[in-house]
Amino acid sequence: MVNDKRRARRYSARNLNRKVTERKAAPEAVKRRRKSRARILKTCLNSIASGPRVLTEFDEKLWKAAIDRVMVMLDDRLVFRFKDGTEVVG
Repeated sequence: MVNDKRRARRYSARNLNRKVTERKAAPEAVKRRRKSRARILKTCLNSIASGPRVLTEFDEKLWKAAIDRVMVMLDDRLVFRFKDGTEVVG
């Protein structure tokens, strides 16, 4: 019985320590994601700014800098997902 209580306390202390560690790490992960998104967006904007004002043909470099993926939906709609997470339905 005494051993069970000690074990329960030890596990609850480990659990509490794990939760505190996770809470401390969460803001750091958010910061890293934001910095990563900002870097991607900055690259995309620099790519756009360095190019011509009007696109007269397909620009693969710009496409790769801006678009994460294009999804074709069952109803034949296209969903363009940009690197910053924005989605546009076309």
